[in-house]
Amino acid sequence: AALFCHFVGERFKTQILMARDEAEDYDFVATWERDGKRIYSPIQLKEVVPEYLNPQAVLADVIGALSKYTDSSDLTVAVHLNRNEQFDPSQIKMPKLCISSLWVFCSISPDAKRWGLWGDLVGNPLGTEHDYPIS
Repeated sequence: AALFCHFVGERFKTQILMARDEAEDYDFVATWERDGKRIYSPIQLKEVVPEYLNPQAVLADVIGALSKYTDSSDLTVAVHLNRNEQFDPSQIKMPKLCISSLWVFCSISPDAKRWGLWGDLVGNPLGTEHDYPIS
């Protein structure tokens, strides 16, 4: 959750704060300022687990399962792609989703010092690279 907020904050050049406030449809709430207004967003974390935990786990299945959110137009979903594999957002077959936004983030270097962030996959997907925060 903290890494996702940090990377999104870097992309949008704003500080994003988070609070653990788990409910039925989300794991935490993020907040930031935009145009002098305080914005709040519920965020659901998902993960494509490493191959040694489940070799059959794939991103397409995680995204497909998001169709269960039928009344979550303000929900952001962040998926941690916790695998050593190539990720090409243009290859994703997006189902019709009733969520606000969908993001994918993962380590893109063997030492986990560089990370990639792709989103919003529901709207206009853009990929950016980020350094793992130190300190």
